[in-house]
Amino acid sequence: MSGKKLTMVFWCALSICTLFVIYGAILPKQLEQVTQSITNFIAVHFGWYYLLLVLFILIVCIYLLFSRFASITLGDDNEEPEFSLKSWFAMLFSAGMGIGISILDNS
Repeated sequence: MSGKKLTMVFWCALSICTLFVIYGAILPKQLEQVTQSITNFIAVHFGWYYLLLVLFILIVCIYLLFSRFASITLGDDNEEPEFSLKSWFAMLFSAGMGIGISILDNS
């Protein structure tokens, strides 16, 4: 970040993160209870919204897969891809397994 000015957004985000870390270090059980109640509230009251959002995103992805936008390539016209299809599959599979294990481990 040489030569860049730190903005108010950075300082606000840093302050909020610092407060959460301090709160968690001083009162870990209370922070666990608060975050658990917030998570439960969201799951109970907005679970339907989450399912509809995922369905909408899936429909948009399928539409883009079969529309005229499917042939758009990222990068220059004659540029070789940085990663092969096999590498992309391995990276996406690893990311999906990693987050799945992380979430299921905490359940």
